[in-house]
Amino acid sequence: MIKQSIPFKILPSLEYSFGMIKLYNDASKRMLAAYLSLYAILIPSMYFFIPISILSVWVLLALTHLAVRHFITQKISSLLDSDDQNIDRFLRWSIYTSSFSGLLWGSLSWLNLIYLPHLFPYLSITVILGISAAAIATLSMIFISYLVFLLSMTLPLLIAILVTGENDDLVIGLLMIVYIFVIIPTAKLLYERTKESIELSMTLKVSEAKLEILNNSLTQRVKEQTEALKSSYMHDQLTGLENLQSFFEKIQTENESYAVMLDIREFAILNKQYGKTLSDSILVAVAGLLRRQLRPGISLFRGESDRFILYCEDMSLQQVRDYTEQIISFFEVYLIEVEQLELFITFRAGVSDRCVNEESLIHAEYALTMAKRKGVNHFTYDISQEELQAEKDIIEWLSRTKELILSESIRPFFQPIYNIKTKKIEKYECLARGMINDKVIAPYKFLNAAERLDLTKNITRVMIDKSFSFFKDNNYSFSVNLSGADLLDPNFINYLEIKLNRYKMDPTRVVFEVLENITTYSSGKVVLGTLNSIKELGCKLAIDDFGVENSNFSRLLEIDLDFIKIDGLFIKNILASEKDKKVVRSIVGLAETLGVETIAEFVENEEIFNVLETCGVNYAQGYHIGKPQDYLQS
Repeated sequence: MIKQSIPFKILPSLEYSFGMIKLYNDASKRMLAAYLSLYAILIPSMYFFIPISILSVWVLLALTHLAVRHFITQKISSLLDSDDQNIDRFLRWSIYTSSFSGLLWGSLSWLNLIYLPHLFPYLSITVILGISAAAIATLSMIFISYLVFLLSMTLPLLIAILVTGENDDLVIGLLMIVYIFVIIPTAKLLYERTKESIELSMTLKVSEAKLEILNNSLTQRVKEQTEALKSSYMHDQLTGLENLQSFFEKIQTENESYAVMLDIREFAILNKQYGKTLSDSILVAVAGLLRRQLRPGISLFRGESDRFILYCEDMSLQQVRDYTEQIISFFEVYLIEVEQLELFITFRAGVSDRCVNEESLIHAEYALTMAKRKGVNHFTYDISQEELQAEKDIIEWLSRTKELILSESIRPFFQPIYNIKTKKIEKYECLARGMINDKVIAPYKFLNAAERLDLTKNITRVMIDKSFSFFKDNNYSFSVNLSGADLLDPNFINYLEIKLNRYKMDPTRVVFEVLENITTYSSGKVVLGTLNSIKELGCKLAIDDFGVENSNFSRLLEIDLDFIKIDGLFIKNILASEKDKKVVRSIVGLAETLGVETIAEFVENEEIFNVLETCGVNYAQGYHIGKPQDYLQS
């Protein structure tokens, strides 16, 4: 972009400046002709009054000025349609040559003043006008300055010649021709363009005023739209309540404050029963009732789905509990009418510990989960409570469990099973362990999470594949645990058959352990069908943790069992409890009647091992025999 010279700063736009420059170029050509004509007219007259040496210097300066003037004009003409920033430099030189022109003509006036003293009044006017023209040239548009220069330099001399009558009529006639054919048309052209410039400037000023009004209007509209968007971003569109984003911005920890998460009981049933439209109306009605129950210092927010959040400031924990109980009690007795439907709304609530950061809302959700689990109206988060910490651990392990499964970071560890009669390790139980950064993760951390995520089938398949791969090159028998979800999976038998064939595994070496409570499943026929299919493939079955469930023995008889694993609850205290010893003997007797073998778990020491041997147990498993390892123990 061309940098504007000082005289061009008053022009309304760069585009208009280019137009004026082109006009200047045309005017300059006319003025070059005017210069040549005037010099041709005046120099002969000057010869009679001014010494030839001084006149020669003046003529040389005039010719130099004409040459520079022509060069600058040509350069500006060649740069008009380009973005060359040098045009600014030539424009400034044009101003400087205009000033030089004024000085040149002024010097001519001074020479005439010296050698023609009787023309003093006219020449004085010439000097004054010349100085004024130079000032105008530096402050106004360069084009007008040329006209002012010509008029200021030549008009006083013309008047002087006419008054004194010392020059012949030829000189006067030539001067008039110059004025008529050169200067006057140029003056007219410059006047019209200057008038257009002024009119355009006025139009642009009006346009700028209108534009400013429009900009102010647009600014106001943008501000209003921004506020509307912000309000939409910070508020729930259904109930009009502030949303979770507002809650996180409002939460502060300087004063004592707590968050309460309210959850409508069985709202999913209402949604299915009455549909989303009516359910939304219920939420709007509940939001209105909650808003009316607010106290000073308590703010209401809409949470996810059917949840509402109370943010209680400057209140003690007991006051928050009392207020929460009051809200729950109010809704238990208040009949809500929504579109000719009357119903009571009941809440469960979780109260956070003191708000210290955004995790307070997560703590309120933990507390809500515990309230549901315990069947109470509300529960307060307390990190020191073991069950709450366990719940928090499970939730934290939900995402980690997915990562473990997807990255195949679950692997089998092997715990030996000792044959009490042959005094040898003959079997191994494959137990799932997680691996994160070469650190072993205990199964309870991810198995509960996997059950919530319905991913236990995925873990079972990983265990089967990796266990088969590990034992394919030896002769040991090994067992893998199955969950209820595995037994209900219609694709499990096909998967098992594929793996047996792939690893060329002798199915009689494979034992699947299932919990005793499978006999109580409502889908018992499906479970029994799967177990029978496992037996048809040649694999063996074991009932795990036998003795602690209220088993359906008639259903157990339908299962072609190979092993019964006695629950560790009876093994741990067998040295001190005669009752537990009798239970173990009874289970052994039942197993002998059914023609199956028994395995005792949690064999921790030599004394327990010896008692189990006297009870007739076939196999022993526990830390006394060996801990689970990622290798086989001989």
